[in-house]
Amino acid sequence: QDLNSFPTRRSSDLTLSSSMSDQVTPETRRSRCQTLKAIDDEKRMSFKQSQIGKTLNVVCEKMLHEGLYIGKSENYLNIYYDSTSYQQGNILSAMISGVFRDGLMGIPFKNAEPLDY
Repeated sequence: QDLNSFPTRRSSDLTLSSSMSDQVTPETRRSRCQTLKAIDDEKRMSFKQSQIGKTLNVVCEKMLHEGLYIGKSENYLNIYYDSTSYQQGNILSAMISGVFRDGLMGIPFKNAEPLDY
């Protein structure tokens, strides 16, 4: 889930804060939003990197192109993996090998057993 931050503009007489004297400048608001976005990107990348070497359970979602699939991990990350045998809706175990696109690259276990939930 992305952090949603956006600069607001002064609403004339719509809120109590619009009448306050010490208003934050539009430049400051934009700068703060950029800072928040940079922090969000850094924390997101740090979390992804912390998953490298771990084994995650992945729900198979769809084939992107021949041999490359995408699924969702138990911690809601996109997991990409190469496969020829996993079908949509199956659950597999994948060892995370690195950051890839907007998620992670996983190596599926050949004999992964379905999980009982």
